Amino acid sequence: MSADTLTASEVVVIRGGRAIVSEVSLSITPGEVVVILGPNGAGKSTLLSALAGDLLPDSGSVTLRHKTIASWSSRELSRQRAFLPQRSSLDFPLNVLDVALLGRAPYHAGVERRDDLSIAWRALCATGMEGYAERRYTTLSGGEQQRVQIARVLAQLWGDRHATPGPPPFLLVDEPTASLDLRHVHELLRLMREQADGALQCGVVAVLHDVHLASLYADRIALLSHGRLQALGTPGDVLTCERLEHVYGLPVRVVQDQAGGPPLFVPRVESRS
Repeated sequence: MSADTLTASEVVVIRGGRAIVSEVSLSITPGEVVVILGPNGAGKSTLLSALAGDLLPDSGSVTLRHKTIASWSSRELSRQRAFLPQRSSLDFPLNVLDVALLGRAPYHAGVERRDDLSIAWRALCATGMEGYAERRYTTLSGGEQQRVQIARVLAQLWGDRHATPGPPPFLLVDEPTASLDLRHVHELLRLMREQADGALQCGVVAVLHDVHLASLYADRIALLSHGRLQALGTPGDVLTCERLEHVYGLPVRVVQDQAGGPPLFVPRVESRS
């Protein structure tokens, strides 16, 4: 196992006397995209929060580079991984560039440097939000706000130019395509892929709801149901009609992509005629 692995070992999270996540083990290595799939209430967001160190499991452990994630200082952990939760509320009247600059907080002592501004600007360009830099964040649409938040975590992910290059970081995002239109969904997921495939060699973990998007962009899929890991492997291994019908409780059929892409899994519905 790589020394740079982010690993959950037999993780259990209990809320209200019920196991939301139950004995889940999963490792993510640099340079791969892992998508967590599953129906509503499967424990996807809870598992992601545990992997990010945002919550501590009731039993089991999460380790980052063979060190328990709880033992990292907040500042050091913020330099090792960037986390975008499902909801990122921000009510302060900051402009868009200032929000992106929040991602640079782990790398300076309270006063942004020129490099921080440059990296935050590059992150806005990567998400197509550079033209909104002076706009108030609170005046943006939901989809625009989401793209600014993605720029913020990218600015965090891209590290410190003044430091010796460290090990590959991790990016954890919870339903990052929420509120985005079709074009921006694919632009975002291509951007996530670039973080894994490029020089950064980032390890990416994303919670998604769309099975087809997962098959297009993931190296591996972790399929959850009722807090338990039902399958873990390549899209071709995990995404079968039988397994999806069992997990989602919905009959599905396969539609082959004539262009040679991954198959589509669509609900089987009775004809109205």
